[in-house]
Amino acid sequence: MKNFERHFLATNRWALIIMLAVMAVIIFANVCLRYLTNQSIEWAEEVARHLMIWLTFLGCGPVLRYGGHIAVENLQDALPGRMAIAVRALIAVLLLAFFVFFLWYGIEYMQRTQYQTTPSTQISFAWVYAALPVGAALMLVHWLLILRSYTVRREFAADAHFDANASASPMNASLVLLLSACAYLALGVPVAFALGLSTVTALAVSGSFPMLVMLKETFTGIDSFPLMAVPFFILAAELMSGGSLTDVLLRFAGQFVGHKRGGLGYTNVVSLTFFSGISGSALADAAGPGSMLIKMMDKAGYDRSYAAALTASTAIVGPIIPPSIIMIIYALADDNVSVGALFVAGLVPGLLIAAAMCVVNWHVSRRRNYRGDGEHPSMNEILRTTWKALPAILLPVVILGGMRAGWFTPTEASVVAVFYALVCGKYVYRTLEWKAVPDILARSALLTASVLIIIAMSASFAWVLTIEGMPQLVANWIADMHLSVWGFLIVVNVFLLLFGIFIEPLPGVMVLVPILAPVAAKLGVDPIHFAMIVIYNLTLGMITPPVGGLLFVTSNVSRVPMAALTRELKPFLWAHGVVLLLLTFVPALSNWLPHAMGFK
Repeated sequence: MKNFERHFLATNRWALIIMLAVMAVIIFANVCLRYLTNQSIEWAEEVARHLMIWLTFLGCGPVLRYGGHIAVENLQDALPGRMAIAVRALIAVLLLAFFVFFLWYGIEYMQRTQYQTTPSTQISFAWVYAALPVGAALMLVHWLLILRSYTVRREFAADAHFDANASASPMNASLVLLLSACAYLALGVPVAFALGLSTVTALAVSGSFPMLVMLKETFTGIDSFPLMAVPFFILAAELMSGGSLTDVLLRFAGQFVGHKRGGLGYTNVVSLTFFSGISGSALADAAGPGSMLIKMMDKAGYDRSYAAALTASTAIVGPIIPPSIIMIIYALADDNVSVGALFVAGLVPGLLIAAAMCVVNWHVSRRRNYRGDGEHPSMNEILRTTWKALPAILLPVVILGGMRAGWFTPTEASVVAVFYALVCGKYVYRTLEWKAVPDILARSALLTASVLIIIAMSASFAWVLTIEGMPQLVANWIADMHLSVWGFLIVVNVFLLLFGIFIEPLPGVMVLVPILAPVAAKLGVDPIHFAMIVIYNLTLGMITPPVGGLLFVTSNVSRVPMAALTRELKPFLWAHGVVLLLLTFVPALSNWLPHAMGFK
């Protein structure tokens, strides 16, 4: 059995590695060919897109095994041992039922599409849709392999055109959808599968739609070329980290602020701000450079819980400063904004957030007498460190500059970033070994699967809300309130802050943006301004007790109890509140720069 498990895991891992590598090579080759010969590979986009879909569903099993699916486990934490085991057993049964459902209907959907062919490669769509049942089968195998350890020892913990002639009463399916989603999330079912299970529950109770619609919308949710920027930006960040970028940026940031009172706190803020221009993920920033900074601050005499709170609060800039995964998803959910416009729009708010965190650090360091770290470096040392860090700092410039100049799309920019990071790590810093690349590809593939499966399940969840008329209901409700623009933005802020406490930003964007963005546009709110309000609000939910996913990650990597971490968060939350008010009532902070650069 152990030999089977070892070979099974290795096969699954290498399949993911090869898929991600082939995707990157195909798109990069297509970009190069277009510029060298003014030609393109006709089938490149289609093949890469289908590989991404396969990677998502084949990656869900290993992510399940290694605890990469985000879940809200407060209830489990509060229950005594036997009851917690019972809850986890119930979750295991729910997951089993969902995987069997996906396998059964995945096979049926694959059979129904076997006579349709893809536009470019002319292969049967059955081979593409086979990702659904094959992925479900692999998830079942992984489920069996981890079942005992999950239910008993809890090793499964976080470390992804049908007719609508409804015979049921309006909003009935939506009500079931929302209530069941709350119930599954409260139990601790991973967010992606909670969304999928609630969609299945709503469809089953309604009886108005075929079950296959769930698989169709799940598949369609990630069958998108712009969405391919997500795995490539993740891979670029992993390659830069593997090439010792973190150490380079830490030294670069520390030389300017490390000698001041509270210097390591400022180094924390500046370093994470620089790193956010590469990763696009708050969780990646907190788990990677953030964990290193917490250890450094702890050794220098800072309170460890304060260091953890500062890291979690500053990591929020990860999704705000480009590149940003959540901005890519937002642009897909709202046609009125582009990825490029949102990337540029995030620069000023991101720097404003970093400045606010520095102000809090100044106040706390002064009160607690946190000393600086060493002496001010000489000008020669500053120049040497800056020169060494320059290739890393230029990566966001390459991304934004190339997009603004029209050299490549956001997706092409992301794959250019991958090969830029590879060249920097291997030939500029000379710290990236070829033997480390498979592990980097594997980690990137797993993180990609955990992100994209949430997006896929959110798509089917949002479909039910849309087809049941929820956007129209909300729009009419807001219209009946006769709110001014500012009144509407205040209501949206309060609603999003409350919503963000209980749901992750990615499904929040997928579900709420199609509902709220049209209302904002009708009231005359600038779509870029509104996008930044939504993104910042939902991202703040990651550090808002009791659910905030970023709090759990930071608590885990810093080994600081959640209660101590939460106590230290208060001044940072106040600072974020001030920044949110400024972004809400001063639209120019969000839209001046993108408008000045020609983005609409």
